[in-house]
Formats: sequence, C-alpha cells, structure tokens
Amino acid sequence: MPGALVNLHPHLKEFIMAKHPILLALLLSVAAAGMATAADTSAAPAADTSAAPVAAGVYVGAGVGLRSSYGLDCISGATCDLHTNQSGKLYAGYVFGSRPFFTGEAVRALELMAYAGGAADAGFHTPAGTYLQGAGKFQGMALVNAGYFRIDRWELDPRLGVAYTRGSVDYAQGGSDAHNAFGVTYGIGAGYALDKNWSLHVDWDRVPVKFSDAQRTNVNMFTVGASYHF
Repeated sequence: MPGALVNLHPHLKEFIMAKHPILLALLLSVAAAGMATAADTSAAPAADTSAAPVAAGVYVGAGVGLRSSYGLDCISGATCDLHTNQSGKLYAGYVFGSRPFFTGEAVRALELMAYAGGAADAGFHTPAGTYLQGAGKFQGMALVNAGYFRIDRWELDPRLGVAYTRGSVDYAQGGSDAHNAFGVTYGIGAGYALDKNWSLHVDWDRVPVKFSDAQRTNVNMFTVGASYHF
C-alpha cells in the first residue's frame, strides 16, 4: 500500500503525503490487530465475533487508486490511454446513528470527500472548436449521502451526492485549458469492520468531469483503503 501512495495523482500528492504517516500507521495497526486476533483465537476459547452496533460519531478515511477509466475518445494514430492508477481520495464523515434493518442495521451518514485522478491521453475539444490530442486529469470535492447497510462485520456502501470538479487538459501541441463544474456523483463499495474503529474498503465512484463546454464526461474511479471511526 505505501508503494501505491507513491503513484498517487500529483495534484493530491502533497496533501496525501502530509497524511501518509497516518495511513501507514493505520495499515500497520490493521496488520497488528489481525495477528493479535489470530493469537487470541488460538489461545482462548471461541468467543462472539459479531461487531458491535455502529455508534454516532466522526470517521476519516483514505483510498488509493486501483484503476480509473475516462469516458473519452481517441484520435486515430495518436497515443491513447484512457486508464490510470494514479488516483485517490480522502474523506471525513459523520455517522448520525443506525436502526435495525433485516438481520443487520442501516447506518445514516454524511461524508465530505476530496479526490483526484491522473492523466488520460485522448482527444479533447478546445474552446476554439478544434479537436486536439492532449492529457486530461481532474480533481475535486463532493458532499455525499454515505449511509450504508451492515450485517455482522460486512458493509454495503452506496453513495449519492453533489460534486464540484476541475477538469484540466495539457495539449500535445502546447497550451492548456481548465474548466470547473458541478455534477452528480454516485458509487458503491464493500467494507469489512475489523473492530469498532477500523474498517477496510473497496470502492467504485463515478465522478463527473468537464473539460470544455463541448466535452463533459465521467470517470470511473476504483480504490482500496481504510477508515477509522472515532
């Protein structure tokens, strides 16, 4: 995982690196907790392994990019790469509480997320109306309804909210453009609660990006990470 952080998108890298010791400590704590749990299991009688109900409170987390895919087109004969693993997100949220839901519980939460993605080589529409080869990337923030469903230690995490994203392009022939736009973001993920504080996550987020008035698209961002509930 530390190796994945080295590849994090440049626009978010400075911010992530400031948090890097926390994320590293998080992962080391997860590993230590796992080994301790294994040792306790072998040395003690079987105990109830079900997770405690989710309590109201603040949580923070981070995810590093497995893969991000841009909904762009290629120019014939030019370099084309619509995928990148240089992406990531940081988030903080608040759990308002939970209520019984079938055999588990439904958790109410609101989340603020910051994200960024690496460059994709593709064709881009310019403000002048031309179509040029370039490298496009994005960064932004989103406010999402992050309520989720949990059964025992397993979580299903649907998300829906509003995003504010900046899409920027560096053209192969020289020059650049950038545009900001609001849009709807949504996604879904799966999580596993190691204990009442730590959880592991695999997430998919669909982020709206505007590169010009004639070119709006979406980026599918896949991340893995962890969160801590205070």
